[in-house]
Amino acid sequence: MIIMNDENNKILEDASNLCHIEWIDWTKNISKDLNESIQVLKNNIQYLKDDNVGIDKHQLIKENIELTNKLTDKLERWESLWIPYEELSEEMKEEDRNYARKILKLIE
Repeated sequence: MIIMNDENNKILEDASNLCHIEWIDWTKNISKDLNESIQVLKNNIQYLKDDNVGIDKHQLIKENIELTNKLTDKLERWESLWIPYEELSEEMKEEDRNYARKILKLIE
């Protein structure tokens, strides 16, 4: 177990900052795919609203809308956290610290 002192606290904060930077990079890469998926879903919704489609489209439209909303919400949440570590709330910093602690435990 690491005993926290000023030096160890700085290491934890530096590691947490790095975890946050890596998370931002990861989510930005994923967000490109999610944005493309959202666009496909929106196109599907428009296609399904076309009266010439001879399938039970109401359920498909509903599922497309629900998935679009879910992905959009996730992207918006991620984007709201694409800020420097220092600007995060303590609650969000603690999430990064949890990952940093796991890494530091491996080093220990």
